[in-house]
Amino acid sequence: MKCSPRPPGEGQGVRAVEQIEEWADEQFIAQGSIIIGGLDGLGWVNSRLNVQHTLVPGAMHHLNRAIPHYLDAQAQLSAVAGKS
Repeated sequence: MKCSPRPPGEGQGVRAVEQIEEWADEQFIAQGSIIIGGLDGLGWVNSRLNVQHTLVPGAMHHLNRAIPHYLDAQAQLSAVAGKS
């Protein structure tokens, strides 16, 4: 599935926000781009794990490479892109 260039309902108030959120969810889910660190308690609570996702063992919620257990977003997104 290809990404749509613009979300539906853009610029139409509260309903537009809901439509944009739904569109964004569909785009990420369609591409399998939900990435969760294995140690990411926040990600586990805030995610829908019943959809296809990538679990990164040993990674937490942060992307800061100077802190241990960071999630290497660039490597993970490249891996996801390679699966498409």
